[in-house]
Amino acid sequence: LKEIINRKLCYIKDNNISDIVTISYFEVDKKKSGGEYITISDYVKKVDNVNGRVVLNGGKCINFDDIISVDIANGDFYD
Repeated sequence: LKEIINRKLCYIKDNNISDIVTISYFEVDKKKSGGEYITISDYVKKVDNVNGRVVLNGGKCINFDDIISVDIANGDFYD
């Protein structure tokens, strides 16, 4: 699963994808143990390999390790 996610993130970065991307990820609850799964759709501003995160246009930063799925709106990427 992580290999597929990494390939998709590399594809987005290498091809300057300008379509909406949907990312599902786990967000840890800062007040208690546990957290929740969140799905967000936005344009990718940057795939930051140095810090290991995706930065979305809306400002949200998602760590690579927290991502459970990535989908490109136009279906441009095939597993």
